[in-house]
Amino acid sequence: MIDSEINAEFRFNLRFFGPIIGIVGKSRDVLTLDCKEITVKEIIEILCKKYGEKFEDIALNDGEINPGLIVFVNGAHVTDGNRKLSFSDEVQVMIASQMKGG
Repeated sequence: MIDSEINAEFRFNLRFFGPIIGIVGKSRDVLTLDCKEITVKEIIEILCKKYGEKFEDIALNDGEINPGLIVFVNGAHVTDGNRKLSFSDEVQVMIASQMKGG
């Protein structure tokens, strides 16, 4: 088997902030996946399946990451859903506060 075909165990430390904590029911979680590579968007899609429709409603917009969803990887803001993640990256997820006015 070629090394590039071997899946590795990816372990992501997840941190949630703001209203997302109420949806997922906790501020931290660990996601362990067996894969070759994974992107930020794929992580969000997995989290949608794990945490259900309420999470998906705020995380995705027409199949893309909702612009109001703020994702940090190892403390750096990520805007590209195609960014590949490394095993043991910490992924932080929050939703931007909606401005209300009138």
